Amino acid sequence: MRKYNDQEYKSVGICFRFGENSENFINNVIPLIKYFESNGIAVTTPQAKNVINQNESFLLLEGEQGMDPAVVEYAHVVNCIDADLVFMYNKDGRMGNSMRFELEQMDNAGQEIFYAEPMPNLRVNGRILTPQELVKEIQFHNKEIVPMLKARNFFDNDHPPQKQADIKGFGLMSDIKQFLADDLTK
Repeated sequence: MRKYNDQEYKSVGICFRFGENSENFINNVIPLIKYFESNGIAVTTPQAKNVINQNESFLLLEGEQGMDPAVVEYAHVVNCIDADLVFMYNKDGRMGNSMRFELEQMDNAGQEIFYAEPMPNLRVNGRILTPQELVKEIQFHNKEIVPMLKARNFFDNDHPPQKQADIKGFGLMSDIKQFLADDLTK
């Protein structure tokens, strides 16, 4: 967890490899969303909704039909950055191009990142934890660390810790459009 952070962790954004079909989302990501939520951790993205474009190269959920994939990706990245931390659900240690792109954006924004599986040759820092281990760390942090730091007035109220980086300066939408243009034409 973040060093010397007196803020509670209340939310997580999940990045995942969509793959060739929606099975990973339906069989793995939706239960993961429900697991975090059942432990009091809100999931900022994705939502546990029905997939509307089975067997397509870019995942669209209920309510996203007809939307520009760049707008959907932008909303996903912004919601991950707005979360207290990000969980990269890289099943079997695999990560597709979109997930790598998202990871770079999270890292650029200074987001705290956790991985489900080890990633060889990965240049972005993060810890490897199962969802169960991550929930235990969050619960420990919120119940033990935060009260201790607040009791000791570790942080001056006039100088709170920095919130997540503002992504507007990163030119994110143009990066996403260029990435999708390149990736979807392959």
